[in-house]
Amino acid sequence: MRSTRLSKYCHKFGAEVRRIRNDKGLTLQELAKLSELPEDYVERVENGEASPSHFARCKMSKVLDIDLEPIATKLYEKSGELNG
Repeated sequence: MRSTRLSKYCHKFGAEVRRIRNDKGLTLQELAKLSELPEDYVERVENGEASPSHFARCKMSKVLDIDLEPIATKLYEKSGELNG
């Protein structure tokens, strides 16, 4: 079972990826194809069910034209806050 902190991080990160993807006008299928990642994996990331690897974040970052690493770090740090 995942820790509460990791679970919070995954949900917040996934929601942020979905928001950015929608802002860019991409479908989940397009993001998956252009990132060369399995569609079900990208869907699990967006739903907060999977913690994306550094490699996956880099691939999605390139397609979304945004650096996801600072976002991932900030969200992970915030997920450890007691009232976060």
